[in-house]
Amino acid sequence: FDVGNARGEAFQVSNPEGVYALNLSLPYHRSILRMLLKYCKRLAMSPKQAFTDCSSTVPSFSQDEDGIFQVPSSGRMSFTFSSTKSLGPEIYQEPDRIPQAFTERLEMTKIPLRMDKAVLMVPIFESLQDKLPLIDALAQNFLLDYSHIELLCNLGKAMMVPTILLRL
Repeated sequence: FDVGNARGEAFQVSNPEGVYALNLSLPYHRSILRMLLKYCKRLAMSPKQAFTDCSSTVPSFSQDEDGIFQVPSSGRMSFTFSSTKSLGPEIYQEPDRIPQAFTERLEMTKIPLRMDKAVLMVPIFESLQDKLPLIDALAQNFLLDYSHIELLCNLGKAMMVPTILLRL
């Protein structure tokens, strides 16, 4: 049974670090590879920095006109993925800067939330008695712009608006 990574866990967008064994004939595994490549791009890392212990040479990946990474549709690829190299070795020379560097990295790895996807959460948001955990999760994991905040404020009760604005 092939899974996202060799530890037997499903792929986690919020923490993609780990050992992977991908079967590129499976669409899900190709999708994982594309997401890891997007993660590298967001952190301004080359795939050669992030993909180590590869079963083969890390190929160069190109993007089409829509920005989608072109990946092979057959074969297997196993590797260790680590984005901590994006912080650079000099970070350990300044121990006081480590917490700030990790906070900056966390901000860089937030996922842009497309409005068409945000709208799909409206029924969920409306059905929740306690909306704050969802608002906190959105603020922690996604890049939100004014239109997202406006949508959440319009869905919430008037007395919730200050709380929503504070948490986002």
